[in-house]
Amino acid sequence: MGRVVSQSPPASNRQHGRRSSRSAGGLLQEADEGSPKVNPAPTFLPGGWTLADPLWLLALLLLPLAAWWRNRRPRPVLVIPRVARWAGAPAVSLGRMPSLLAALGFAVLVIALARPQQLKEKKQVRQKGYDIMLAIDLSPSMLAEDYEGPLGRINRLQAIQPIVEAFILRRPTDRIGVVVYGGRAYTLSPLTFDHDWLARQIQRLKIGLVEDATAVGDGLGLAVTRLEQAEKDKGGQRKGAFVILLTDGSNNSGVLAPLQAAELARNRGIPVYTIGAGRPGIVPMPVVDNAGRKLG
Repeated sequence: MGRVVSQSPPASNRQHGRRSSRSAGGLLQEADEGSPKVNPAPTFLPGGWTLADPLWLLALLLLPLAAWWRNRRPRPVLVIPRVARWAGAPAVSLGRMPSLLAALGFAVLVIALARPQQLKEKKQVRQKGYDIMLAIDLSPSMLAEDYEGPLGRINRLQAIQPIVEAFILRRPTDRIGVVVYGGRAYTLSPLTFDHDWLARQIQRLKIGLVEDATAVGDGLGLAVTRLEQAEKDKGGQRKGAFVILLTDGSNNSGVLAPLQAAELARNRGIPVYTIGAGRPGIVPMPVVDNAGRKLG
């Protein structure tokens, strides 16, 4: 294997061949200038609080009326015969406590019925991201074990899987799809916002899912076609689109040559970034059966 050349998406955006000053790796958020804003209702309480049904507060006027009525009534007298045995017991008087508790409970109920609310200004924000297709090489050469993992040697596919998963999960505003290719190219997933599901599909990738060969041109061509179809469906509502091509070798199969696929992408204004997997020199290649299980 020769030295791997890796090109990852640059920090700045590329759209139709022009470089802009915005970061392609971060979240792309743009406030819609024409979107309506919801203004809070007038408030008469501190902290932005208001009452949805303030007329319920008129019920609090019943409290002084009830106090006046209670004080003007003659106090009832209850005479209990044969109370001599309790004559020496200490006197216990709750005084006005029951009345105060009743008044407090009534006031809390009235305030709850008035429905206090705190309103804040709301802004409608439209998030715009990219459409990204990942084209991943699943040819047998991806089994070469030229990387070290926590538990020993790992192959090229195992090395790129966690990197691809992390990339997907870090781009919540982008639609991401996946094409896999070997002797032929297949769509593993169309463009989707379900990044958790897509990351799980990346974890399940293994060599042997596609035919033995490396059709780089077909993989790139299919990824470009998927992006072109999505652009027509969405009517240009996305910020832009690009392809990330992951491979470890040269094209040796397929209908489209890599240069033809690259020309197809250029004509449609779709940038292509390549990431190479592998290290220079002689690397161990495991022996596997038809199911892709390692034999030695």
